[in-house]
Amino acid sequence: MNEACRSLNEKLEKLGHKPCKPLMARKDISVKDSGRVYRLEFTDARASVAYQIDGDIVREGSKCDYLILAEHEKDKDGSVRSWKEIFVELKGKDVVHAIEQLDSTVSMQIFRHPTNKELHARLIAKAIPSTSLNPEYRKAKMKFERDHKNIKLKTLKSLQPDRL
Repeated sequence: MNEACRSLNEKLEKLGHKPCKPLMARKDISVKDSGRVYRLEFTDARASVAYQIDGDIVREGSKCDYLILAEHEKDKDGSVRSWKEIFVELKGKDVVHAIEQLDSTVSMQIFRHPTNKELHARLIAKAIPSTSLNPEYRKAKMKFERDHKNIKLKTLKSLQPDRL
């Protein structure tokens, strides 16, 4: 199906998944759950769309909360040529489990598409432990970074803006 679809967004829509934030040009996009908010800001307005993964695209097993697709590059005619793919997990305190959820989700075949050129994973938590004080968190983070060298993992507090 990848070859027939021009983007992961188109692929997901053909599979019957509706975005929670529709595709449109915007200066920022945010997703929230249980009082935690991830906010992604852009330097210039760019096309972006958000999908709820947990309970919509993936109903069973370990998965993160959201997927955001944001314009990476445009063609000369103005159409989007490639995308940034941002996986988001909104968590209270269990950051080790959150990294496991991100790890599981980024490995799923459904989220692969040749137009996704830049991949990111974002963990949004109420409390972010120090890696030196929490060896389990440090190990989980190191394992994720080792297993997914092409994905940039970043941990943020709720409402702390992220910029790409």
